[in-house]
Amino acid sequence: MRRALKYANWIVPAIAVTAVNVDIPSAIVRAETTDSLHKLAGSAKSRVLVFRSDHFELYTDLSARDTIELLDQMEAVVSNLGTYWGRPLKGQIKCFVVSDLSHWPTELLADAAGRTKIGEKSGTTLTERLSKDGEILSTRSVVYAFADGRTPQHEVVHAFCWQTFGRCGPEWFAEGLAEVSAYWRKDGLPHCPSWMAEYLQGDSAVTPEMVVDDRLGDRKPWQMYAHRWALCFMLANNPRYSPRFRAFGYAQVTGRPVAFANRFPELEGQMAADYRALLHGLKADQRSLGTVVSDSTRGD
Repeated sequence: MRRALKYANWIVPAIAVTAVNVDIPSAIVRAETTDSLHKLAGSAKSRVLVFRSDHFELYTDLSARDTIELLDQMEAVVSNLGTYWGRPLKGQIKCFVVSDLSHWPTELLADAAGRTKIGEKSGTTLTERLSKDGEILSTRSVVYAFADGRTPQHEVVHAFCWQTFGRCGPEWFAEGLAEVSAYWRKDGLPHCPSWMAEYLQGDSAVTPEMVVDDRLGDRKPWQMYAHRWALCFMLANNPRYSPRFRAFGYAQVTGRPVAFANRFPELEGQMAADYRALLHGLKADQRSLGTVVSDSTRGD
């Protein structure tokens, strides 16, 4: 979920640290902890650690092992996005990834919107943007995410786009791209959870035009996200569309938006047929999903 252009207080107490370097495939992680954090929690000791990698400053109550695995995934998302857009991440992203809110004193996790989203087992990205005469001078994003694996990866996409470009594009595109990254696997294969596959197969009357125009009626947010994932996944991976989709996306995030129908005149014809084929063929197994996408590209 995006939450942009809200000014927030990013106040974290001064920390006298003990540091440990840990080797992981994509980065060197510094793990820091201190008794000063414990004092903030009153009688109960805070279990929050601070980890720093190449692109992240991560505050979390996860175990060191789980944190290293998460950071490796998050670094991979940043690397993939940098390759996809041809632009590296600007700066470092600050993240709060929370497993149990009771471990977090209010002073350490002070933003009310962030705490609320985490309490809902969701996430949000808050971005401060400085601009002058319409020109974006700088942006700074902070991620707040429940520690379920996919939510931090989803929010990292929003933070990357805000911090690197100052924009995320239209909602269907921004959320769809973030969902594609949330379900990405290190083996490079796509992944579709069984609940998502079952839902999409039962709601296959939805067309790409409905997704792009946000005409999804009274569907629940998770159902809208599922269709945004499916459309963006198809457009990013089907060679019939992928080069144009990358150009379309780059134009959105760099402030030169173009109408989707102008870039994809086959929106109501071939694309609608390909989307139906994708939905009908979805399986929870990622290899089967890859086969469906490959089959749907046959033709021209």
